[in-house]
Amino acid sequence: MEKKIKTTDKAQTYAQSVIDNFGTNGVPIGIKDIKKMLAEAYLAGLSDQWRDTSDTPPIDEDVLVDYPYEHGYAVAYYDGKDWYLTETGRLLHPTRWMPIPPHNKTEGNE
Repeated sequence: MEKKIKTTDKAQTYAQSVIDNFGTNGVPIGIKDIKKMLAEAYLAGLSDQWRDTSDTPPIDEDVLVDYPYEHGYAVAYYDGKDWYLTETGRLLHPTRWMPIPPHNKTEGNE
């Protein structure tokens, strides 16, 4: 059985590869280079969160789905048999899904 690598471990591996690359490509020249590296790391982390629809989420929990046929991305839920758009209840067939991160509740933003 293949061991799943945690996102934090992947982030650390990416960071180490960037640092190792400094030896061959030099240290980043400025803010633009650093922004590019941070954006690449962020996108790499997001791509790792997508799950196949055969790995179903908890029943009736809102998740983000990849629905490229019409909408692109949408919030949907799985009822144990089918997938539905949360907003309209319309049946859909997503290609993959990811959990929605918890809302960061702050004073005045609850």
